[in-house]
Amino acid sequence: MSKINQEIINKIINDINIVDEVGKDIQLQKKGANYVGLCPFHNDNNPSFFVNPDKKICHCFVCNEGGNVITYRQKYNKISFNEAVSLLAKELGITINTTNSYKKPMQYLLEDVANFYHQSLELTTSGKNALNYLLNRGMSLDIINKHNLGFADEQLALKDYLIENSRESKKYSGLDINNAGIFNKFGKDFFANRLTIPINDEFGNIVGFSSRRINEDNSAKYQNSPMTKEFNKSKLLYNLDQARFNLVDNTLILVEGFFDVYSFELQGFHNVVATMGTAVTNEHINLLKKYKIKNIILSFDQDPPGIKTNIETAKRLLMEKAFDVKIINFDNYKDIDEYVQAGNDVKTLVDNAISLEDYASLHNQKVEAIFPNTNVEIKQQGLPKLDYYEDNNYNYDNYYDSQPIQKQNNKFNVPKIFSDEYIILKYALKRDVYYKLEENNLLNNIKDLDLKIILAEIKKLYASNASLNNITFSMLQDNVDRQYHQILENLANVDVDEKQLDQLIENNNPQANLQLSNLINRR
Repeated sequence: MSKINQEIINKIINDINIVDEVGKDIQLQKKGANYVGLCPFHNDNNPSFFVNPDKKICHCFVCNEGGNVITYRQKYNKISFNEAVSLLAKELGITINTTNSYKKPMQYLLEDVANFYHQSLELTTSGKNALNYLLNRGMSLDIINKHNLGFADEQLALKDYLIENSRESKKYSGLDINNAGIFNKFGKDFFANRLTIPINDEFGNIVGFSSRRINEDNSAKYQNSPMTKEFNKSKLLYNLDQARFNLVDNTLILVEGFFDVYSFELQGFHNVVATMGTAVTNEHINLLKKYKIKNIILSFDQDPPGIKTNIETAKRLLMEKAFDVKIINFDNYKDIDEYVQAGNDVKTLVDNAISLEDYASLHNQKVEAIFPNTNVEIKQQGLPKLDYYEDNNYNYDNYYDSQPIQKQNNKFNVPKIFSDEYIILKYALKRDVYYKLEENNLLNNIKDLDLKIILAEIKKLYASNASLNNITFSMLQDNVDRQYHQILENLANVDVDEKQLDQLIENNNPQANLQLSNLINRR
């Protein structure tokens, strides 16, 4: 991660009232010089979480979680240190770029592809025609540039460019180019002669593309990159990487498509994300919860399928008992994009958004009572897919031989006795302990290949961010392949007496490994 200036970190800790910040999440009562409430990090019945405004710290005397305002927000939201700094800095009017400086080869490759497409808007006749198409739809150059929109001109030799660039930069290989989901087996661009829209994950990394036809031919309206672990629309919200830094009163506007996002942005609303034509999923809801979004305004289309989607989505969100939900209602226009192109003002719509009950009543729909979601998993088939928002992933058979995604056989399905390797690795997540382990050569005791891969990611995170005091499991999940996520879950369940661990590190006696193993205690 990029390094954040220590002065900014100090300013956040000193200027943000930690009582007010913690009070956003739990109810606090004054008790002497402290404030106390139920701990948000464990199942707390007696208030054990103390906040000291003078020392600017918080601490639970049962589970020992806490810290300053930054580490609290990091742990509570389950985000990285840099992300927590960015969220809090915004409260002080400070914008911080947290782009991950360590990127995988495919991320570099997809960035080069996106930039190539974007430049074609000005370099070729077909590209200029695509640019005019966007401008004629009322788009501004600022929005076109912000979202790095482009055009896949089949006259340009994209593959040759990437091969040459890979030789010069050495950031990705020819194999990466073949596996990027950009070309078919004949080397033809999948998105040829289409408007291109890079799709970012929540951290701003490009994970794939959507493309839109700009001529009324027989091709699908939208075509997407092949689905991968990273590019899965059920787990992505378009523009979340931007919108999460532009929330107003913890409010997010949820729309269907890309041009709906752009239409809101044209009128100054930058807290907008799109489901890209899919129903809202559990993964989407988890993203909304992760960033502590409280108020959601729905603005799906106003034709019959869109009205149904508004109602079903509102019901699904309200079942979580975590959101306040309102719905935008307007007549005579199919969607927000069409509404804005006609010269209308969206602020009035946002200000006059209505409840689910009122919306359903206006559209002669019945809404049953909303009950809290008590199931671990909610089936999604009840939420309608939007027929008019075509979603054609490529037919792999037409382009290259593709193996279906196989479910990983996970050797940790059955709980095992955790070894000293797990204990060492878990406490390597704390920088000060990590240095002790490294100094005493205990990190060399990690022999398991999977654990060594996780350790390598830990080393990278520390090396790239000098201000990072602790590494969270969510940070590691973002940096390792999914096949290691179960290992991380097991690692999270490792518990050990830190004082005894410190003594073993200090002593570093021959019996250390055996004693470390004996300290294990699964929660």
